Amino acid sequence: MGKTIFFHQDFYRQIELIPEENSCATQRYIEELPSRDGSIYGLKRSVKRAEQRIKIAERRIPLAELNDVLLTEACMYSNQIKSGYGSWTSHALENTVCWGFERYGIFAEHEDDTVVSLWLCNSHLFRKDNTGQVLYSKLLLLGCRYELILVDWDRELTVRIDLPDACRKYLAHELHFEI
Repeated sequence: MGKTIFFHQDFYRQIELIPEENSCATQRYIEELPSRDGSIYGLKRSVKRAEQRIKIAERRIPLAELNDVLLTEACMYSNQIKSGYGSWTSHALENTVCWGFERYGIFAEHEDDTVVSLWLCNSHLFRKDNTGQVLYSKLLLLGCRYELILVDWDRELTVRIDLPDACRKYLAHELHFEI
């Protein structure tokens, strides 16, 4: 069970793990995004992302298998996940679980006990440790075992998390771990 983990709905799948076959199309999509026109009040326009051609559900990753991979070094696990804009607008996500690591957790949505989406999100409930060593090892393992890449939609970049140097560089430069 674990504690209830809340994430702001704006962070839903913003740092996403997707099948590596989508790498070229995703990178091309990122390169073609319009420039960000904004002000201190926010962006003037938004772009709706198209779904990936190859979905993670096609990997047929059993939730129990993913749990075996991630739970061994997770600082916490929860199947009580809420999202929304704040405590006054939050709602429970019934088919979502999370494994917490250093500052970030790996969230998984599932249908019929098969993973349909994976993403990273931070929470104050996760370990405050800034080394990122466990998160790094788990991302590397997911990248290698399930042939996944990481897409950071906010930073508009893709990362080959199956390559140790690329994974380490992303965690250090983008998420500010001392790895």
